[in-house]
Amino acid sequence: MKPQRRILCVILAGGKGSRLGVLTDHRVKPSLRVAGSYRLIDVALSNVANSGLSDVWIVEQYLPHSLNQHLSGGRPWDLDRIHGGLHLLAPFTGATGEGFAEGNSDSLWRHRERIAGFEPDLVVVLSADHLYALDVRDVVATHERHGAALTMVTTRTDADPSDHGVVVTDDEGVVTEFAYKPDEPADDLVAVEVFCFDGPALLEALDLLHERLGGLGDYGEDLVPYFVAQHRTVEHRLEGYWRDMGTPESYWIAHQQLLDGTGARLDDPAWPVRSAQPQLLPARVLAGAQVADSLLAPGSHVAGTVRRSVVGPGVVVEAGAVVEESVLLDGVHVASGVTLRRCLVDDGARLAQPGVVGEADAVTVIGPDGQVDASVAGDPSAD
Repeated sequence: MKPQRRILCVILAGGKGSRLGVLTDHRVKPSLRVAGSYRLIDVALSNVANSGLSDVWIVEQYLPHSLNQHLSGGRPWDLDRIHGGLHLLAPFTGATGEGFAEGNSDSLWRHRERIAGFEPDLVVVLSADHLYALDVRDVVATHERHGAALTMVTTRTDADPSDHGVVVTDDEGVVTEFAYKPDEPADDLVAVEVFCFDGPALLEALDLLHERLGGLGDYGEDLVPYFVAQHRTVEHRLEGYWRDMGTPESYWIAHQQLLDGTGARLDDPAWPVRSAQPQLLPARVLAGAQVADSLLAPGSHVAGTVRRSVVGPGVVVEAGAVVEESVLLDGVHVASGVTLRRCLVDDGARLAQPGVVGEADAVTVIGPDGQVDASVAGDPSAD
């Protein structure tokens, strides 16, 4: 009988996500809500758990407390185990690798001694800010079939490829070129930031590159190009839905696609997205309210008009208020006379000044103080 492979899953959840403006001023991006009731970290954790993998480490750095409370020790994903299960890796001092990471490759290098101690045959590295469904076992099967040192998950994108790592492959799926956020992309095939590494090869590469370069940054800049140049690197094609949720425009588009049925499916009984759901009463819709093509989270209270919007837990939309094509996070209060159009509204914002906020051709981000975030703006059609 073939011995069971030791597979370690490492989810990178420490980035600040500054492109989202005030939405990540007080939370790490993977803790941002999706579809009202889920959080971004739930997607990566559910993909791993549904794949039957139980050794899962989460690398934290920026505002970890915003994530830890939600993780509940791994219980929602059946990862609260005595042997294996969910482990959190925080920045540390007092040993090699101490301090704060400067990128995702650097994060792996700083925790390489713990990774080495696990003695993994394979290390699957996932980002925690993308929306997709993926059976990681299929990625492992592709990796083993090709005898690869690195297998990267790829997909075709209808967005700007230059925002991602652009991949070129031959007819057999071997990666021949990789360019990280190039000015002139050679293709629309991009890496979705799920990588399956040969364990010993990864550890060797981390040490070699750190010594050679004097430090590491993002794996698109150092680790992945090294593997493409020095080792057999192949692709595993993701044919289904995928979206990077790193900008207000992409976050808004993903929710509009959820509402019109062209986006990710979060309620597939064969592949559920699991989460630590808030313990609240069901959503309440009062007489006179108008709600169409929307998602209402538990604890929300709607007396006004809500169209093509996602309403988070504890949100109140008063009679006479209008919410259109918007995403309202926890505890937002929209008073009578206020109209929101294509807005992303952060936790606890109270919008009381009558009038229209937002535009028909842009995404407007509103902070917890109820003020428009001038640091981010964009055309959703440009994503």
